Amino acid sequence: MHRLAVFIFIAFFTFSEEFFPYEGRYLGKGVFGRGEYGKNEQAYYDEFLFLSWFNPADGRFERFLNLQPESLFKNGRAYEVTEMMPSYTLFEDKIYVIVGADPHLEIYEARDPYRLILRNKLNYDPFYPSEGQDMRIADPAAIQVIESSGFTKNLKATPDYLISGYSPGYDRIDRDRYNDPTVGYQDFQKSIEGKYPEYIHIMDHQGNVLLNEINHLDIDLRQFSVRGNEIWAKKNPNEEVEEDFVTIYRIAIE
Repeated sequence: MHRLAVFIFIAFFTFSEEFFPYEGRYLGKGVFGRGEYGKNEQAYYDEFLFLSWFNPADGRFERFLNLQPESLFKNGRAYEVTEMMPSYTLFEDKIYVIVGADPHLEIYEARDPYRLILRNKLNYDPFYPSEGQDMRIADPAAIQVIESSGFTKNLKATPDYLISGYSPGYDRIDRDRYNDPTVGYQDFQKSIEGKYPEYIHIMDHQGNVLLNEINHLDIDLRQFSVRGNEIWAKKNPNEEVEEDFVTIYRIAIE
């Protein structure tokens, strides 16, 4: 049985985005919103690359890693690039990645040809993956943020665990209401308030679930980091009271 033990700090700074150095290069995202193909063409998904290396010595930027044949995004439907943004980390010569709205952990060797070691469906519960759009009606020029899709926001590795944070998305009834132009946005948001909390998901290094817990602390799941086997996270801003500090949580996995 695993649980999270919390220590609270008051701080006057914010987290900056982490980098993943490896053999003189840095691992980062490789996603572009538009390119040679549009999201209403199958070639867009066949050619899609979602990670990159940056070499500071020569300024070289190299995109790599295609979607797997079994990927959610290769089912003949159209998806927004915002649904395909990866969460990733690098640990002990392996790249761990979850591609946006697709609830699968993929593990690759960190060196070319980036052999796939494992692809494992995650035990996210609840989770409502994107259903995409009919390619015939998808607008290749539009880039939208789809709130109704379940989505992984972050992935980190410790010596013992993998830790992700995710939003579950909306069930089919609320997804239909979300897409209904006759339903006002403010009314819709009020109707689902508190219905779809975010989750912190603790796994072993093969993606097997150890703990799936509601984000009761309201931490910013896009920015948490790890030190040893601890999570360091910033609390989301108070929406009702303006504050000139941030709250930092140090969370131990026990």
